[in-house]
Order: sequence, then structure tokens, then C-alpha cells
Amino acid sequence: MHRVIRTLVAVALLLLVSAGFAAADQVSALAAVHHDGQTFLTWTSPPGTGWTYRVYASAAPMDSAGDLDSATFLGSVGDSTWWDRRYSTLHAKTFAFRVDSTSAYLTSAQGLFVSTAPADTSRYFAVTAQAPGGTEDSTLTPGGNSLLAPVVEHMARPQPVFQRWTGEGYAGGRV
Repeated sequence: MHRVIRTLVAVALLLLVSAGFAAADQVSALAAVHHDGQTFLTWTSPPGTGWTYRVYASAAPMDSAGDLDSATFLGSVGDSTWWDRRYSTLHAKTFAFRVDSTSAYLTSAQGLFVSTAPADTSRYFAVTAQAPGGTEDSTLTPGGNSLLAPVVEHMARPQPVFQRWTGEGYAGGRV
């Protein structure tokens, strides 16, 4: 009898621990800003490197993994989308992106994806994550890795986003 109880307790603990890891495999704090014909999606990334993020859009809210089947897959990006790799390489110092000229620079804990509006429309967005060597975690958490409200988008010619004056760098400070 004690063996059965110990086995049940071990299984319960394993389930609790694996549920905690599943939540850790999701992005959180998904946010969207639309301007100049483009929607800028940012999120907080899970810890570690080597992640792949998949971005979806839909005219309807996306509340569960099954909703991804009818959503439009927009594309995927790797991690480190927060930093300007080219400019950083040229200047041998880390420089981050920002989504508009007045916003704060992104941090190393954030991800970025930019989608051009296909029409004057409203769309919901979701972002899933895949750990290195793992499979896509298609679990959706409304208000976490999927938006609660649609983004109202307008077709327009995309415009450059001013990033910095020469000499500005990471976290928006002067270097």
C-alpha cells in the first residue's frame, strides 16, 4: 500500500513540475503598437537562448491551441530580435531597437516581430515558443502570449523608425 501511495505522490509531483516547465516555455506580456502601416509586436521571452518564436494573426480571439489551426501563420523569428545586430557589430557595443522614436529601447528579455497590415482591418495576435531541440508549445494564455483585444490596423506606406542619434546606445543612454 505504501508503494502505491509513494508512486501516486511521485506522479503528482512530476505533473506539477512539468506544468511549471510548460508555463516557462511561453512568452508573456505580449503587446502591440500599430503605426505607419505596421504592427510592432513585443513580448517577454522565456529564459535562455536558442528559442524560436512563431507569430499568428486572426480576425477572432485566440484562446486555445486549436485556434491556431484557423489563424494565419505570419512567420517565425529566433531570439535576440531586441538588438540591432548590424549596428552593434559596426560599433563593437550592444545597441537595442525601439518600436517608435519616443519609446524605450527594448531589453534583452524581449522579443520583436513586425507585421505589415494587409488591409484596413482588426486582428488578434499570438506568439508561441519553441525551445532549442523541442517542439512548439502551442498553449495560448489570453493576456499572456495572445492578445485580449484586436489591433486596429490601417494600410499605409511603412516608414522608418528613428532609432538613435550617433552616440546613443543600450537602454537609451548616451555612450
